[in-house]
Amino acid sequence: MSAAFRYYPHNGERHAIPKRAVGGQVTTTLCEVELTVDADRKLGTERTCARCESAWRSILGIPQQSQRQALLDAPAYSPEMPADASAGGRR
Repeated sequence: MSAAFRYYPHNGERHAIPKRAVGGQVTTTLCEVELTVDADRKLGTERTCARCESAWRSILGIPQQSQRQALLDAPAYSPEMPADASAGGRR
């Protein structure tokens, strides 16, 4: 699935802006910051804006980082386990 956004550096973070935004254009990031796109600006080692990342994941249907970690930490189902144990239940 292709995203309609791309990351763009602004104020020390990388923000998600519309993929079609071009140099000189005023646009709004997913975290609702208005900025003017500079065609020569390149991504570096900026950290990702948490609000943009969360909005992007929501748009694409990707689990949020906290949801993803919870899924990874959940015990896997095993035939030896009681049926409700994989959901965190107790008998």
